[in-house]
Amino acid sequence: MYTNWAREDALAVLEANYPTQDPPLYTGTQPWVSIALAKDGADPDLLLAANAPESDSRDSKKAKKRKRVHAVYGRVTCVSPISQQVDRANCHFFVEVEHVHTDGHSTTQSVVNVMFTGAQSMQWHLFLRPGKFVLLSDLTKVFSRECGLFLLQTTNVEQPSATPAIAKAPLKTIVLIWDAVRLPSPRLSVASWVGDSFDTYSQHEASRCCGKLMDYEGRVSKLLWDDCVEIRGPDDANVLICLFHFPFVDGLVRLREGATVQIRLAHVLRWPTPIGGKLVLGLCPRSHFTITAYGGATSPCVVVGTRPRQGHSSKKWAQLGDFRRQSMILSMWLLESLELLAKKFSFGSDAQVRCGPSLMTFPRVRRREAVARVAKTLGFALASDREKTATTLGALFLNCHSHDTMNCVAIQMELAEKRLASTRVVTIRELQKFGEGVLSQMTTQTASGSREATRLLSLRISRDELDWCLLIGCIRGSLESGDLEICDRTGSIPLHLDGRKDGEALTRLHGGRCIYLIHGFELSVEDFNAVENLKGRDESFPLAYCVSGSASDVTCIAMNGEEDINWSPEGNLLAIAPGERQLLVLVTNWRVEKPLSFQ
Repeated sequence: MYTNWAREDALAVLEANYPTQDPPLYTGTQPWVSIALAKDGADPDLLLAANAPESDSRDSKKAKKRKRVHAVYGRVTCVSPISQQVDRANCHFFVEVEHVHTDGHSTTQSVVNVMFTGAQSMQWHLFLRPGKFVLLSDLTKVFSRECGLFLLQTTNVEQPSATPAIAKAPLKTIVLIWDAVRLPSPRLSVASWVGDSFDTYSQHEASRCCGKLMDYEGRVSKLLWDDCVEIRGPDDANVLICLFHFPFVDGLVRLREGATVQIRLAHVLRWPTPIGGKLVLGLCPRSHFTITAYGGATSPCVVVGTRPRQGHSSKKWAQLGDFRRQSMILSMWLLESLELLAKKFSFGSDAQVRCGPSLMTFPRVRRREAVARVAKTLGFALASDREKTATTLGALFLNCHSHDTMNCVAIQMELAEKRLASTRVVTIRELQKFGEGVLSQMTTQTASGSREATRLLSLRISRDELDWCLLIGCIRGSLESGDLEICDRTGSIPLHLDGRKDGEALTRLHGGRCIYLIHGFELSVEDFNAVENLKGRDESFPLAYCVSGSASDVTCIAMNGEEDINWSPEGNLLAIAPGERQLLVLVTNWRVEKPLSFQ
């Protein structure tokens, strides 16, 4: 029976019996069942019944002409979620199939989209996975007005059966699935892959990684920000999965801690930096999210009950834009900055920050508002919920990668914004640890080239090497003497600014609540324990750090909690043209232990 055929046999039958061929699409006039039965040497009476016309008219001129039928054979590239409808007969999902040459290489231009419709067809969603080979018979061609393209639609899908009666019935799509042949390849650890990238890490390399497709599998750990799931991989690496643009996330109610999920065709949104951060993957409408093993019955659910779809478009998150409209890369940058700003400063009501240092607190400013003001100054364009329009699953799936995967509608943004979103807000302590690590690494390399172990006395890390850092902190000290420090709740570093009296943002300071943005800085690290005259002491000196920059590169951002945020492009102080290459480094708020002097 044809249900036991190898995929090579099924392909040979298609090529021999379907006259019009444009792989993976094959077009003919005979249903697949009649062709397959003839190939298997079925009873002649059975073949006659299979090929009998549906009309009972004896007049051949009046007999209905048999319609063209289509079949698809190829490799599944992506499968959409199921669109649940009130009428189960209207439930549907989409599958993309690509043509594969005999040498195993695919031709991405030769793809077809098939829409499965009807309640009975939904069972195939469990078995159609990216990478599997599939044969879909007896399809009809339809035109999507919404997307402006032709696609194929299944007829009444049936399980392959030896019962010949299906040949007399109207066309019914038959689905045959084969597992893909997996070639042996060395297993790549995500943790080691990420670690190897730190040697040549830069803002340019990080922005190049953003948007690329990646597969991952791991166990569910917890839920973050309503629509993000943290999973732990086999190499104990924690990876965040963003579902802001993934349709129908209501399936999260089935997730328990410990459940194993498989992610296919996910976009890289955030790449870990040498000083911290997690790998973040985002699911677009063409990504695949599969639960391969459920968690134990005693494991807690990551989502309790059902939740409304308003999510991050509600008033609570409105200041950060509509997460279901704007780029996932920007949304995850905003959320990561939100968490890091909370480590550096205190936000909220007077009661929440009563015990904090005076200039490291913003009693009338919420942290979401603080991040929004920083994003506006950097020139980010946040999407508004007012621009939201209703879209169907077909429009999301078919038009998602209309140009290429790097320009997916779920991650699309301007080049300048994408470079900025590849940076990371760092704390003072993280910057100190990074400088200490670079000094230790350079010392080890110097010692390996000589017989005697020597320690470096000083090291200067240029702004080009720190172009991925956004340093946020308070500034305290005297502008007149130049005795300044950058500090936050994690530590402090001396600050040297050239042209302090010429810095417009500094001279305009009148004691108000402000955040200061510095365009580029250098980090110096000195180890006085390497000084010859100081060796042999019982007590060692801590490493000395210094941040250097120009006062003309400092921009002031008001944080008084009274001004409204204006998202017009004219208000962006640092709107960067697509062709420019600049580094934006944040230095926020000044704690006055010594009053700042401007005389």
